[in-house]
Amino acid sequence: MTEVRNRRVEKAGQMVHASLVALAVAVAVALAFIVLAQGYQLQKLGGVAADTKRNSDRLVDCTTPGGKCYEQGRSATSGAVGTINRITIAAVYCSGKLGLSATIGDLTACVTAQTK
Repeated sequence: MTEVRNRRVEKAGQMVHASLVALAVAVAVALAFIVLAQGYQLQKLGGVAADTKRNSDRLVDCTTPGGKCYEQGRSATSGAVGTINRITIAAVYCSGKLGLSATIGDLTACVTAQTK
């Protein structure tokens, strides 16, 4: 009888051991998954951080005198303002030259000729 009992105890011990091994493997797999998921999230956050830095650098470049973007914007704006000024001066000149009876078409033709 004790021999049968010993075998049962031994078999129960083996089952407990197998269950503990299975549990340890499941925990290890879960931990590996968590570590991989965190690594993926950190990689994504690294990309976001790089984009944020790029945007921040661009913002500084466009708002600081001497920055390439700032100077390009200033140049484009001064060109547009210059064009507006030339057209305004030509419109005043043409209005005086053509008088009050001038049509929009007459004024447009005159301004175009003056600003070529």
